[in-house]
Amino acid sequence: MQETSCNKVVKTPPPLKSTRNYCLWCTINQPKEIRLCPSGDCPLYPFRFGKKPRYETILTPLLAIRERCKDCSVYELERIRNCPFDGKQEEKCDLYDYRMGKNPNRSQIGGNPLFKKHNSTPKIE
Repeated sequence: MQETSCNKVVKTPPPLKSTRNYCLWCTINQPKEIRLCPSGDCPLYPFRFGKKPRYETILTPLLAIRERCKDCSVYELERIRNCPFDGKQEEKCDLYDYRMGKNPNRSQIGGNPLFKKHNSTPKIE
């Protein structure tokens, strides 16, 4: 999530929408080119339409984004962490917020309630 100058919270687009936006950027905003994409080895290829594919894939959208970021940074973790495409110095990449394989929209959500319930500290009386 990002804050604007008037303190409104702007939510990051979902991973599939970000993937679609990235594919549009890659094809210079030509939706037909996305359909005809020759990059079958791209990790984002199954998600290029902004929807989950009909067939089963090994990667989830977040893992596919992570793999694409690894490709872009030549598999150097430090370069992924310090990605210059954050919108400050360079044009912002649509995948930037998901580069670490985590969804920033779910930062306040999570944890398994069953795990918390069973692994809580016992009360001593």
